[in-house]
Amino acid sequence: MDLIPASAPRGVLSSVSAVIAGGLSAALFAVALMHPGTAMFLLAYIASIPLFLAGLSIGSVAGLIASSTGFIGLYLGSPSGFTISYATLNAIPAMLLIVLALRHRTGSDEKIYWYPEGFLMIALALYPCIIFLALSGMTSDQGGLLALTTDSLNQLMDLFKDKMSKDKVDAADLLQFTSMVDYLARLLPALAGCAWMMITMICVICAQNILVQHKWNLRPSFSLQALHIPVWMIFAVAIAGLLAEYAPDPYNYYSVNLAIMLGMPFFFVGLAIVHAWAATFKSQRAQKIVLILFYVLASLLIWSTLLIAALGVIDQWVNFRQRFAVRPKTNMS
Repeated sequence: MDLIPASAPRGVLSSVSAVIAGGLSAALFAVALMHPGTAMFLLAYIASIPLFLAGLSIGSVAGLIASSTGFIGLYLGSPSGFTISYATLNAIPAMLLIVLALRHRTGSDEKIYWYPEGFLMIALALYPCIIFLALSGMTSDQGGLLALTTDSLNQLMDLFKDKMSKDKVDAADLLQFTSMVDYLARLLPALAGCAWMMITMICVICAQNILVQHKWNLRPSFSLQALHIPVWMIFAVAIAGLLAEYAPDPYNYYSVNLAIMLGMPFFFVGLAIVHAWAATFKSQRAQKIVLILFYVLASLLIWSTLLIAALGVIDQWVNFRQRFAVRPKTNMS
């Protein structure tokens, strides 16, 4: 049973609020897809925030109402492609995450223990994996998802190839460009899945922070530094990685994408370690400077994401955050 805060809407008002939230979410998504070549497309990235606002403040039923309202609204007033995309990217995952986030139990000490952030992160990673496998199965009679992705990218990149040919680009560079497109096609599901995880997590955190400011939140704020991923996830990623290296086609294609998406939670653990280290500095200004420099470098050096994820894996045994927490602070730290 959901806990309803005293300041949250109740009864009919809660249902009305959920319907409004669902309508707003659907409107943001529809406007974004109707303007794909403009800055308004960015509205698609925040379309799930109203859903999380409704669910995390009123309850899982409100989240279901909001998501269903958005889906039905798009179904009645938009192309079918909009509806399917909205359901896959926003409505269904919002309902699942809200239900999980609001799970709790009361311990023998009368304290309320909420569903751990680490398990929420695992659910967030498993969802795109399931979608990827489902799409792979659905496209098997059309040559497979990889073939369709490669064909689509090749059609898109033909314009660039023609331009490179007209500019008399070296044949070796043209071959390298073609190889890069093929490599991108193999990793595109994982890249899309990781991007979706990042955007969804940001939406959840933004919604929760808004609710906390107004004291409408059902559960306490999510804590990045309290994020812990079960050790068995390391073995799941390792097995997928080994299959990606040694399994024949098309199983290596499936495995490499699954390994990357399943490994994404450890990237967030790595971020938590960096935040914990920054918190050891006495000056808040120094903490902000360290984090800003870190994120700038991480955005410029894409390969650094692997190092951050590796740091998250090592933390399962070394427990950097606990060491930073007990480390005495000095003027130099």
